[in-house]
Parts: sequence; structure tokens; C-alpha cells
Amino acid sequence: MPLLILISSIVFLITSFIYVQFSSPPSGDEPHYLIISQTLLKYHSLNVMLDYSNGDYHAFYPYTIDPHLSYGAHGQLMPLHSIGAPILWLLPFYVLGRLGAVFFISLLSILIIVNIYKLLITMNIGATYAFVVSMAYAIASPVYLYSHLTFIEPVGALICIYVLRKILQKERTLTEVIVSSLLLSILPWVHIRFAYFELVLFFALLFRIYEQNQLKHFKYYACLLLPVTISFIAYEIYTYSFWGTLNPGAIEMNDIHHNS
Repeated sequence: MPLLILISSIVFLITSFIYVQFSSPPSGDEPHYLIISQTLLKYHSLNVMLDYSNGDYHAFYPYTIDPHLSYGAHGQLMPLHSIGAPILWLLPFYVLGRLGAVFFISLLSILIIVNIYKLLITMNIGATYAFVVSMAYAIASPVYLYSHLTFIEPVGALICIYVLRKILQKERTLTEVIVSSLLLSILPWVHIRFAYFELVLFFALLFRIYEQNQLKHFKYYACLLLPVTISFIAYEIYTYSFWGTLNPGAIEMNDIHHNS
């Protein structure tokens, strides 16, 4: 596995550095995710219109950009995109700007490859075959294509693969249950569509914990339930506070461009 980590690191990090420093500016929704991070750091606010209006985004995007906005509960302008990923890469973005955010995604991509390898081993696939398949994912799959872009898919992929690996294990430690629950609790914040994966993986893990412990060791159940429940309540409070509804799809429903 060290060789797998080394090769993946070289491929992803070098590609990311070249792409950011010598190639294209961010495209699609990429700059809008970065603008959320930039607004949080500079204005300590989710009012991304401040960033769009002042042109702060020119630090990583050289052209004029159409704002991606959503109407809030009181008509205020809010970011159209979910805030989970921009918060996750906030520190790397603060240190290295766009390159820091891209390196963060590259690191997640390396962890995806490592977890694919470990998942295959858990499924009783031989180490050689697991290595070859993992390398194929590293150099010829969407994992590589996303490894140098500030999109949210690598975040969701890593969480889902890790939790699936824990589901398939014969036994799980309390620490692994806690980590799995914390990771699952992040998914809706990254994008609400990931909530479907959260739901399926949560109940699959709950069933496996029941198989392992039956009705004993309730701390396993508590450690699975608490982070997910707290995150769900926090997300509903966030949605209601900023969009005036408990409907988690309110952000996309209030898309200014869609409704104009």
C-alpha cells in the first residue's frame, strides 16, 4: 500500500499544481464554491454578493462571472451552492488560495484510492488484484479527473467508500463507528442529494452493529445516532434560519436564475 499512496500522491498533486499554476481558471461551479470560502474568510458572512460585487474572486478567476445566488427567507441574497465543502477546505484555501483547496481535494482523492484498496481487501480480493484495480482508479477514472477540481463529488465518494468498508467488515470498533457517524453527518452539508446515500449507509451500518452486538453495548448505538441526529437538527435550523423553511431543497428552489 505505501507504493499505492506514493504513486497516487505524485499523480494527483503534480497534476493539481500544473493545472492551477499553468493551465485553466476554475470552470463550471468551481469558482462559486471558492467564492463561498473567500466570503467567509474576508467578510465573515454568507453574503456572497459582497464578493461578486467587489470582484474579490479575480484572485483566482480572471473574468467577469455571473453570480450564483438564491433568495433567503427575507429576500436576502444567499449562495446557491451548499456550504459544506467550502468550509471543509477553508483552512487550505486561507493558506494557499485556490491551490490549497485543490490540494485538499487531491488529498481526499488519495484517500479514496487507499479506501478502494482496503475495501477490495475486505471483500477478500487478493492484494495484487486490489493494487492493480486501485491503480486503475488512480490514473484512468473520474477520481483522477476530479482530483484537481474544486467539486464536491470527491468528498461524497470518500465518505461513502469509507463507511461501506466499515459495513462490510466482520467487526467494528467504537472509534470506527464514531468516525463513520461523523462522516455521514457531513454529507447533507456537502450537498442535499448525498442525504440519500447517508440514509442507506446509516441503516446498513445500524443493522451491522445490531448483528455484532445484538441488544448489548448500547454505546455503539449512541455513538452512531448522536452525531447524525445533531447534524440533522443543525441542518434544519440552518435551513429554517436562512431560507425560512425546513425543506432542505429550498436553496435550489429559490435559485434566482431558475425563477427569473
